[in-house]
Amino acid sequence: MMKKILYSTILIVMIFSTTLPNSAKAALDVATAKAQELVGEKPDGLLGIVTDSPSIELQELVKKINSTRLEKYKKIAMSNGISVKDVQAIAGSKLIKEAPKGQWVMINGRWVKK
Repeated sequence: MMKKILYSTILIVMIFSTTLPNSAKAALDVATAKAQELVGEKPDGLLGIVTDSPSIELQELVKKINSTRLEKYKKIAMSNGISVKDVQAIAGSKLIKEAPKGQWVMINGRWVKK
């Protein structure tokens, strides 16, 4: 089991460290949204909206990014025989840990600035 989790973690790192042709612009938009303190990383491996009044464009971006992430999590879970929730927890932990200082992350259900 530990080997599968380690393998999944490696796959998640590889997924988030590569730029896919369809998500290159989205990655730039996410970086901008993070820099503007509009979004942050959540423990479930999904992106969350931090601002109280998000634009429709921001809502659509977050929905698109989360949909892409969930599809990747499902593939990793299926190929490793673990639950999607386990993959999400591993990804969320990694994304929160690697978030740079000054960005928002969700800890214990609350947004905090790293």
